[in-house]
Order: sequence, then structure tokens, then C-alpha cells
Amino acid sequence: MKKILVVLLALTMVLATLAGCSGNNTGSAKPTGPAAGNEPGGSGTKASSKDTLVIRVNSDPTNYDPYTSGYGNSIIVVKSIFETLVNKDNEGNIKPGLATEWKWAEDGMSITFKLREGVLFHNGEKFSAADVIWSLNTFRTQLNIKETIFDFANIEKISDYEIKIPLLQPAGDALARLCDITYAITNQKAIEEAGDLYVWKPVGTGPYQFVSWVQGDECKLKAFDKYWDGKPKIENLVMRIIPEDSQAMIELELGNVDVVLGPSLTDVERVKNGSVDGVSLGNYKDGNVWNLLFNYEKEWTFNKKLRQAISYAINKEDIVKGAYNGYATVANQPMSSLFKGAYIEEYDPSVYSTYDPEKAKQLLSEAGYKPGELNLVMVTDLDDTIIDMAQLIKKNLSDVGINLEIRSYDSATAVGIFIGGDEDDVHMNITLSGNGYPIVYLKFSDPAYSPNWDHAADSGLFDKVYEYYKKALASTDRDECYNYVKEGVRIEVEETLMVPIVETETFYLYASNLKSLGYINGRDFNFKDAYFE
Repeated sequence: MKKILVVLLALTMVLATLAGCSGNNTGSAKPTGPAAGNEPGGSGTKASSKDTLVIRVNSDPTNYDPYTSGYGNSIIVVKSIFETLVNKDNEGNIKPGLATEWKWAEDGMSITFKLREGVLFHNGEKFSAADVIWSLNTFRTQLNIKETIFDFANIEKISDYEIKIPLLQPAGDALARLCDITYAITNQKAIEEAGDLYVWKPVGTGPYQFVSWVQGDECKLKAFDKYWDGKPKIENLVMRIIPEDSQAMIELELGNVDVVLGPSLTDVERVKNGSVDGVSLGNYKDGNVWNLLFNYEKEWTFNKKLRQAISYAINKEDIVKGAYNGYATVANQPMSSLFKGAYIEEYDPSVYSTYDPEKAKQLLSEAGYKPGELNLVMVTDLDDTIIDMAQLIKKNLSDVGINLEIRSYDSATAVGIFIGGDEDDVHMNITLSGNGYPIVYLKFSDPAYSPNWDHAADSGLFDKVYEYYKKALASTDRDECYNYVKEGVRIEVEETLMVPIVETETFYLYASNLKSLGYINGRDFNFKDAYFE
């Protein structure tokens, strides 16, 4: 049974490197709540008729440490317990978190933050500048977390509630980075008392506090009575581990589960068609664009006409229907349509298409190849949807005279092959912006990531893209940054440096009486204002 792709996939990017652009903003005194347009229902102003919200996940978490747990099933718990200095709304605007105001230095090489007063950790300790310095400098250093943007070793404590964070290099994306949970603020006393078990005994400042975790069964949280932004309406959060999709759906229909993450396409279709009483379908674009990437260790990839021939040969509409059952959209650029300032409208599928098998045959001939002469290898992991995409691409290429062999491996082996660059000619991977800013879509051009992403940055073909990437990084003006990103994306499309295939959506199922289930950055759930009608 096919499953909806979620953000954490076998071939996900290193999320700790996500980037963005932010202006010289000063935050308001209080964070803005979830946008009403992104909520499954309700304004969140009513009391809840039920005191426990049960969320289905399909496997145990890695741990509950915000710095090392990664994304996936840990993130629901981690983002309910811990908070960061700043947050981002669903339009990409930076909003206050544990910091209420911020100001860039004139040279763009430091940011001064005013911290929120009156905040308590779940163990009763008061939050202050000392916690920020300990979390971002001392503790992250102890964990051997490499930092390339922030000079945390030289954070300046101006007062108990004001700090200045210097940068190691120009980075207009600094505020967007600080929204990531890997920059969460932790409590020294709690971590030192827990010792090696701290990753399973999380203590933060968030709306929910940790209660218990039973491996293979569930994790329990409860509302924090002294949360600085008001106690959540639902008293208890429970993450239940239910590996089988079919069993999760049964539990949802019986009322034993309230939210199912990662449902099967079959169940999505049932709910969409109105076949399941009391259950609703939620979805959001997650910013993921799946691309066919070329391995620039292979000489043939430097032939632009060959790259174009492959692009024109692929029927993306068939992939949307055949691999996603219609639950995705055609992509003609590696930029997500979420980012209107950086998304190039002229490449939108409604007005632009790259599917033209006759043109693909012509380009193949102009590139010096007769039908059947070009033999390529695609490496995939074992994800069913990725394999389905690969099979459809194989048929498309065969139709124009290009041979494609598909080799599938477990994720760790596949990633090793991509980095090695010896076996694969092409493979599927994603461009994404998990922190809600588009600059990360140009990361293929960054030499710091090579040999990842098929040695693209070493090829010389991405040099102009890299110039725009650096300009975007150095800009603290959002519109200017987006324009730089757009020009970089335009080069990637015009030079066919990769073949965008589909933009995906994430689906979930939920009890219809659950209201005001908000989102953080458009893809992570915010349970604080949720309630049951």
C-alpha cells in the first residue's frame, strides 16, 4: 500500500543547514497565533469538550533532544516542549518567540535580541540570557555540533534579558535559521540532573511538558499551567505508536485516536469521498519538489542537449497519476509554489510544459546518440513511491531511445552511492525549505555540500547559480533575497541542470470535532489553541 510522503524521507537533506532571508524587523510583544486560513476549523476561542488529544505516529522517536533528534516522529514532542528565540508564520515572516525584539547591526554581522521576561521552564527555573548562552554555546559545543553561521562562543550578555549574537559570516538567513528547533533553548539544571537520560527527560519552556514515554507504545505530555502565553485548552497530548496504517485508521474511526499522520492513500481517498463519518482530511504543501538529479561525475551530463532530451521525454502528468494517485502537482522548476516571491510564474504547469517526446528524440540525435546507444543507471532507495516514479521515467526514456536500469538499495547504501558518484547516472532527490524560506533551494550550487547532490558544485555548471546563492545569503532584505533566488532558479531551469518532476503535499486525517489545529511554518503542528467541539 502506497504511503503519503512526509518530510522525513530516505533521501532527505541535512535540515540543520536550512537557510532563508530576513529583514531588519522588530517583533511585537506577543507572537501571532496560527493563521485562521490554515486551520482545519474553528477560531480556538472555546473551551475543549475533551481533555486528551491522541496522535498516531508510525514508529518510535529517535530521542527527545532538540539538537540531535532530527525531524520525523520526534518533532511533534520536541516542538511542543521546546521553544526558540524567534518563530516564523506561514507567510515566512519572522515572529517573536523567547525573544520579543531584535535588531541587526549596521554591518549585518550581529543581531541584538531583547528576551521575554516572566518565562518559566517546566522545572520552575526562570528563563534568562544565561540559558540562551548555555544552550547555544556551552551545550551545543559539548555535543560537537558544528556551527558555520553563528559565533556562539562570543555571545555578548548585555543584561539578563538582552544579548547580542555575532555572526561568523554574512548571513541574511540568520533569523530564519534560529527558528529551527536545533536552536532551541534548554535548561542547564534539568539536563545536568538527568545526566545521560536527558534525551528522554526533556525540559523546555513550551506549552506542553513531558510526562512519560514507553518504548513501542506511547509518549505522554500535559499542558504547562504556567506557560507564558496561556495554558493550552487540551490538557493532555498522547503520541501513540501504531505501525500499521490499517490499524491506525480503525482506531481513528473508533475514536481512540484523534489525528493520523502519514495515512495510506487508500484511507485518504475514502475520507476525501466522504465515506468515513466523523473524520476529516487535512493537507498542506510541504515545500518539497522532487527532481531527477544528474551525476556530474559522469561525462555525458555536460552535454546540455542530452539533459534537455531527458527532460522533454518525461511525462510528469503520468507520474502524478501513476505514482501519487493524483495527490501531487507537476513541477517545472525546483522552487516550491509556496514562495510567490521566488517562484517563477512563467514556468507554472498551467502555462508551461516540458513534455515533448518528439523534441526529446530530436535533441538526442543532435547530441550525437542513436536510439538505444545511451545506457543510464538510476539508483533509488526502497520507497515504493520513488520506485514507481523510477519505473515511469524508465518507460518514458525508453520511448525516446534511452535505456535506463534501475537499482534499488536501502537508504544508507543509496546515499553512499550518491556521494561516491561511481555507480549512478541519475537519481531522485528533493529540494525543500523546511524552515519556510526559499534560499535553500539553491544549495546544490554550494561547494560546502560537495560531493553530496551528485557533485553538482564541482561541475562548474552551477557557478552562476552559486553567485546568486551568495548574494541571497548576504541580503537582509527579503524582497531582494527572493529576487536573487529567483534568478538562480531561472539558470537551473534554462540550463536544465536538473529535471523537476513533482511538488508534493502532506496529508493527515483527524477527528472532525477537533478545531483550531494550527501549523508552525506551514508543516509542523501547533497544539496550543486546539480544542474539541
